[in-house]
Amino acid sequence: MEVEKVNVADKILEEARGLFLQFGLKTVSMDDIARSVGVSKKTIYQHYKDKNAIIAKVVKTHFDRQKELIIETTTDTDNCIEELYEMSKCMRMSVESVNPAVMYDLERFYPKMFKIFIKFKYEFILEHLKNTLMRGMKEGYFREDINVDIIATLRMAQVQFSFDPEIYPKEKFNFQEVHQQLFKHFALGLLTDNGRVLFKHYFDEEHEA
Repeated sequence: MEVEKVNVADKILEEARGLFLQFGLKTVSMDDIARSVGVSKKTIYQHYKDKNAIIAKVVKTHFDRQKELIIETTTDTDNCIEELYEMSKCMRMSVESVNPAVMYDLERFYPKMFKIFIKFKYEFILEHLKNTLMRGMKEGYFREDINVDIIATLRMAQVQFSFDPEIYPKEKFNFQEVHQQLFKHFALGLLTDNGRVLFKHYFDEEHEA
């Protein structure tokens, strides 16, 4: 019986997560979630106090998964460029299927949950980027004169505005192409001559895949 309860609770979270990512947080109702799961609202309330409780759990789980994925895919990489590539892929995948309304809703209507995103962004992503940049400088693939704090923050901003529909509207721009172009522009500004050779290897390999 306990296993069944856990499965229902997990299913509610997964279905809610899918709806939130597709439509945003504010517009999805408890009725929508119940309909998607195939249970009554009463059943949902047996597991979660309200919609805010579901959002809180979904947000925490989402960023925990993102953190695990980035650690898993960047650990044991051969060099800083491979690490930067893998991290870029993770960041691209984490936002390409997300409705921009999600971040807007999170910041405006759910400030406590928005703090989870801010913590993930600055305490994990930013620090990871800084470590990658310092690794690249030690390996001789990134220029020694870069300011790690400035460049890591720049990359964070790039990813954020690549996702902004006011800057790159979906009707006019392909998200993957925007992300790829910005990443290439960012990386080429970091590289030494040896770094450019290695970068070309990874860039060509990705396009052949």
